Amino acid sequence: MSRLKIIDFDYGCGGFTKGLEDTKKFRVTKNFGLNNNNLYCYNKTHHNDFVIDDSLTDDYDLVTFTPNLKKPSSKTNGLDITEINNILIFISMKKPENLIIITKREVFPYLQTSNKVCMINDTPHPSKDIFANFLADIGYKVYNFIMDGAGFGLPQHVFYNIYWASFNDIITLNLKEGFGRFKQPYRTPKNLIGDLTDNSKVSWHNPDYRKKEICSLIEPGSNAKKTSLVSVSYGYNRLKSDSITSLGSDFYTVSSGHPSIHPYYDRPLTIREGARLFGLTDDFDWDNRLKNNVVASMVYDSFYPVLSHLMGLRLYKILK
Repeated sequence: MSRLKIIDFDYGCGGFTKGLEDTKKFRVTKNFGLNNNNLYCYNKTHHNDFVIDDSLTDDYDLVTFTPNLKKPSSKTNGLDITEINNILIFISMKKPENLIIITKREVFPYLQTSNKVCMINDTPHPSKDIFANFLADIGYKVYNFIMDGAGFGLPQHVFYNIYWASFNDIITLNLKEGFGRFKQPYRTPKNLIGDLTDNSKVSWHNPDYRKKEICSLIEPGSNAKKTSLVSVSYGYNRLKSDSITSLGSDFYTVSSGHPSIHPYYDRPLTIREGARLFGLTDDFDWDNRLKNNVVASMVYDSFYPVLSHLMGLRLYKILK
């Protein structure tokens, strides 16, 4: 069976296309988002030997974009739209027949801000919804929907904003949440990281016990504010092993504003544990020269591969 060819614009772990390739119906033939941080991981999980270059190709069936758009901070004035511009310029030049753009839900409101103006081929393009309106303006039929990873087994609420666009008739890719035939084998931290001990040999499993004493005083599901540690930040939170959690990109440190202390051990989560809680399997591995914050950011920005696997089964029927 011939596989459909994908051009991928993924600046992180490649979680979305990993799920598509796992269906055995797709294969990535080019990735324009490779850099020195994600090259090792992307090639390992996609079983390829991609190199960093920007040469174009016209041999593809689907183009996927998973830009690392960041939620604006109080120090920034809206989204940095450089990456958005790069995506829209490519689309305006190549006009791929079928494409998918995925962002985190947390940046979606900022994509709808009416004062955003993108430069397309040196022409200002005002848009209330940058991606959807631009795609519609150049003739695409666009279907935009939100999906929550928790509805498909991810042990935390992670919302993905997905644009599915084609010059052909659009058939929805949206999947029904729940535990029918899409039921996944886990839903809590205990199910995913319960087998990882402090002596685990899994790559990137390096327990940090520098704040062991503080961590030992915090009960599962509780935080430092509910202890006698009046001088400690409210951000010291411990996960509950049997409840859906909510992690941030700084899950590897106990100074996080989100739950980050292991439910059983008196330490923060490791990179491997965080990766599992974001739905990344153990074949996701990173260059051991990278700093924890770089890897944790890629893990946080990744797409849940099991969810794209389910989407891929439906997408393949549509494209064929």
